[in-house]
Amino acid sequence: MEVEAVLSKARRRLVKTAVGVAAAAALIGLHLIGVLGRRSHLPRTHAPSPPTDDIRRGNTPMTSADSRSHAGAQAWVDENVRRANYVLNSRRLYNEVQVPLIMGSDGRPYVQVSWGGRKIVCILDTGTPEVLWPRWMGLKGQPLSVIVRTSDVLGKSSSGEWVLAPDITLGGFSVHDLVTLAEDEPARSQGTRHSLSMPVVGLQAFDGVILTIDYAHKRLTLRNREYFLNITRKPRSPHSLLAEYPSYDNNQVVLPGTLSGHKARFVLDTGCAYDMIIGASYAHKYLSVGPIWTDPRSGTIWYGSRHLAGTLLGRPFTGAGYVVPTTSPVDALLGTGLFRLYRVSIDQYRGIVLFERN
Repeated sequence: MEVEAVLSKARRRLVKTAVGVAAAAALIGLHLIGVLGRRSHLPRTHAPSPPTDDIRRGNTPMTSADSRSHAGAQAWVDENVRRANYVLNSRRLYNEVQVPLIMGSDGRPYVQVSWGGRKIVCILDTGTPEVLWPRWMGLKGQPLSVIVRTSDVLGKSSSGEWVLAPDITLGGFSVHDLVTLAEDEPARSQGTRHSLSMPVVGLQAFDGVILTIDYAHKRLTLRNREYFLNITRKPRSPHSLLAEYPSYDNNQVVLPGTLSGHKARFVLDTGCAYDMIIGASYAHKYLSVGPIWTDPRSGTIWYGSRHLAGTLLGRPFTGAGYVVPTTSPVDALLGTGLFRLYRVSIDQYRGIVLFERN
């Protein structure tokens, strides 16, 4: 069976990881989950020592020298994400915790978070690895004196600083001592808005647990890692799909597929308010696009296609796609359309994603 093959391959990966750890304890990918008093957690550690190099977001073009600098700094961030303490305060099976999703008028999901005791609303964004927040909010945390250069998917540059958050809580789930990125505001002129208007909760916030995103029932479900080891042994419905992806690939779920018959790489992105956002370079090379919408406020003309045929992991789909001049190395972002159709579960440690038709 397809499920058994994927699980078997994932188990072989875990065995290889265990052997590598015996030789080098710092191997990326190591996670240990314990259950004490039915609380799923990772051990708390001391504050991280900062790297010596600056880091850019993974979707920013770099020179070879920048790439070496980025690799060292990114390894530091990844290591400290794994050291964070992820806690599921639940006595239910798999320590299951459910968190309400607030579906915005823009089609994107939001969650209510307690940050060091302060109640805030954040965007849930699986297309963003980090937990980001605008420095002007003054959230609690320990600055780590590491100034960074960042770039969003459209290439807009900014800067910020890594800050160790005391605790971030969503219902019965908490993560302690997680490195987050406090972004500075660029120089503002009359009529401009904040580039980052509210905090963004990326996948690093859920690194130690299994995350299930359910638009249909407006909820997140968080479970310990035993969930996938057990759920994959059960027969799956014909409307579900289990697949692997490169784990710790910039903390994004990147999956293969096609668009109009051409190979493409997709990111699963809850921060994308549209069915699909397509990189301009890919669109101009392979697709036939034209104007499909005009913003009545700004007069901006959006280009794309209303009926694009494609496949994701061999499964066909159709949807509208907007073209943007993105700097992302992937070809397209899959957003609202996909998450309305499927309940999506993500295991970042094993690099497994499960789609279940709503």
